[in-house]
Amino acid sequence: MAATLISLVLVIGAVAAAPKTWAVLVIEIPAAWSWYLTQNITPGHGTIIGGTFVCVAALIAYTGTHLSRRSTERIANNNNNLADNQELRRRFVTTTAQFADPSPEVRLAGVYALEALTDDWIDRGKYTDAQICINYLCSYLTRPYTPPTEHPHLRQTVVTSDAATHIERTYQHPRDDLTVRQAITRTIVTHLKPDHHHNWSRYNYDLTGAYFHNADFTDAHFCGNTTFGKAQFHGDRTTFHRAQFHSDWTSFVEAQFRSDWTSFVEAQFRGGLTSFGEAQFHGDWTSFGMAEFRSKRVTSFGEAQFHGDWTSFGLAQFRGGWTSFGKAQFHGDGTTFYKSQFRSKKQTSFDEAQFRSKKQTSFDEAQFHGDWTTFYKAQFRGDQTTFYKASFQGAETSFYSPGAWNNVYFDWDTEIPCTAEGIKPDNVKPHDWPPPVLEPMP
Repeated sequence: MAATLISLVLVIGAVAAAPKTWAVLVIEIPAAWSWYLTQNITPGHGTIIGGTFVCVAALIAYTGTHLSRRSTERIANNNNNLADNQELRRRFVTTTAQFADPSPEVRLAGVYALEALTDDWIDRGKYTDAQICINYLCSYLTRPYTPPTEHPHLRQTVVTSDAATHIERTYQHPRDDLTVRQAITRTIVTHLKPDHHHNWSRYNYDLTGAYFHNADFTDAHFCGNTTFGKAQFHGDRTTFHRAQFHSDWTSFVEAQFRSDWTSFVEAQFRGGLTSFGEAQFHGDWTSFGMAEFRSKRVTSFGEAQFHGDWTSFGLAQFRGGWTSFGKAQFHGDGTTFYKSQFRSKKQTSFDEAQFRSKKQTSFDEAQFHGDWTTFYKAQFRGDQTTFYKASFQGAETSFYSPGAWNNVYFDWDTEIPCTAEGIKPDNVKPHDWPPPVLEPMP
């Protein structure tokens, strides 16, 4: 009998703990009750049975109360979360309205309020809402920028040219929002640092056509899709020093770099595709020194133009699938690819590129690996282009049909301003050297 009592307690206890199993109770209790009616129950047994049912009843009551409390708490939490979300969305509407205020101070306050709101969304795991806030900050940067007037503090000027005829002309003075734009840029960059407790690196950044002045993206990490297409960079300097781009898509297509000094030194591009196609670089100095281009599919500087005094890709590494400088133009005083490594798995192309640096273009100690490197129809028009101590380790490096071949020197050329130090490798084409210049079309 003791074993049966224990079995009954376990069955009822299991049912009490798991209300969805009442079917078990319906089957088991009648059979157990019939068995008890046929037994000789002593007073001691009655006490045990009574105590057992009291315990079971208490367990059922406790379980019901516990489940009811949990349900109430869950409903309350859902209501609180809903209220919190509604409050945050009201904050978004109020905050974004500040960006339309004429006062720069009010708009600056809006920048920091939107930063706090973005962080609050992240704390709640609402990443879509956080992305919306970031999109709004980016959209402000992409608005057309008008430089300040002679008197940027003036809102309007009313000029009465002829008091007799009461002719009045009103001139509106645009509000200079450069400080607001710089505050947004600093806010974004701060949150792109890898050690920031509210990190924004995972989000997408659409900065198409944005205007930047003295932009500093040092150590910024981009992991979402990132585009600076047609963006304009002005000021004394623009820097992406040690910036990392892990995006599937990173675009600087048609961007214009007009700062005196532009730096991508030690920047890393590791996503799927990186493009500086048709970008223009002006100013005194542009450097991609020690940068790493490891995009899996394509790294492109196709039709990019370098007009600065000095352009450097010294010690840069080009890996990944395909690298292209097709139709790129290099002007200014000097261009250097000193000790650069070209290791793209498929192809490295300088087809139809133009090297027009006034003083020197240098590929000294550069390394050409990969299956195929081409300089087809490239134009070497500068004062001097050198490949001194360059290493050609790939399957083939070709210089077929150059558009111009002005003072181009390799280790095996006797015209180099020193004694020839090597023999042309068989994998450097064409066999006849120097390659015959392509005659211009009539």
